[in-house]
Amino acid sequence: RMCGPTPNSDTHQEETKSRVHNSSSTILPIYVKPKSCEDKEMDNFLVERHNEQISNEIRERNQEKKLQRESTISSGNGQAEISELEQDD
Repeated sequence: RMCGPTPNSDTHQEETKSRVHNSSSTILPIYVKPKSCEDKEMDNFLVERHNEQISNEIRERNQEKKLQRESTISSGNGQAEISELEQDD
């Protein structure tokens, strides 16, 4: 797989400079070492896997809530049917 710019990568990372104030209020530039192609690919892979895991957890939680609601509704209907049968007697 070729390494190139990806939607998640910062194309200006190689040029990134930040400023840090030290105790004497002098501003010093800090040069950030660019990430290698392999590091970028690994980062993107890990982000994708993490996002998939979060999505799966959300789906699972929503499914559990749905089943719980359906269970509550069906047990509520069962109680209503029992009450109706008792009233008919």
